[in-house]
Amino acid sequence: GTFTGGQIALTVDGLKPDAEKLIMGLPTAGTDGWTAYDDDQAVPYVGFGFIARYMEDGATTYVPYVLAKCVFNEIETSAATSEDNVNFQTQSLSAQILRAEDTKHSWKFVGAAVSTEALAETALRKKLGLTA
Repeated sequence: GTFTGGQIALTVDGLKPDAEKLIMGLPTAGTDGWTAYDDDQAVPYVGFGFIARYMEDGATTYVPYVLAKCVFNEIETSAATSEDNVNFQTQSLSAQILRAEDTKHSWKFVGAAVSTEALAETALRKKLGLTA
C-alpha cells in the first residue's frame, strides 16, 4: 500500500490561544477582545510535529516526526465548575492526515535519532520552518 489518509487524536491539558487561532484559522479578535468562530474562519492545512522517546541499548534517544499536511477538526471543549476546588479540564483534538502537494506526495518525515530532547526539538522546529 499507498498511504491515503489517517487521523490524529490527542489530548492536551490546555491549548494556548495563539495555537488555537493558528490551527483553527480564526480571525483577529474584535475590538471588544472576543474572537468569533464564524464565516471568517478559514481552517488551514498545517504541518504537525512530535518527538518520540525510545530506549536503545540502554540509552535514551529522541526521534522527531513531522506529518506534512494535516487539517484540524473543531476542538472539543468542556468545562466543569465546583465550589472551592479547581477542576482542570483537558481538550481533545483531532485532525486528518493528508498527502502533501509536493512532487512525491509526502505525508510523513522521520528525523535522525538524537541524544537529547532539545536536539530533537531543534530539528523539528527547523523542519516545520519555525526557525531561521
